[in-house]
Amino acid sequence: MEPVFGFLFFLVFAVLSWIIASKRGNWGFAYFLCCILLGGAMTMLVAVASGGNGIAAASAGFAGAVLTLLAACLMPNDKRVAETKGVSNEHKKCPFCAEAVKIEAIKCKHCGSDLTENTAT
Repeated sequence: MEPVFGFLFFLVFAVLSWIIASKRGNWGFAYFLCCILLGGAMTMLVAVASGGNGIAAASAGFAGAVLTLLAACLMPNDKRVAETKGVSNEHKKCPFCAEAVKIEAIKCKHCGSDLTENTAT
């Protein structure tokens, strides 16, 4: 494979990790940067350690991209964080039914409870 195609394939992984993390309510750009930095660092370390073996270096770079993509898929989304910790960036846990609802909600969509007096949670 030509190096340009490998680099484009690597960028596709980086952009996919950004999109998946953003859709799940996480910081997508941070995952993109992590993919670029982790893949680049692993490529350089393996290239130096292997004496310039390009295939080993490229494989290590793709391993970093795959790890970042897996992390973006496996990290809990915003609703899950709200259900476990009580509050997240965009959601809070209903004190009556323990389901995640939007922070701006004044009525729980799951149980119909009034949430106006519980805005601090």
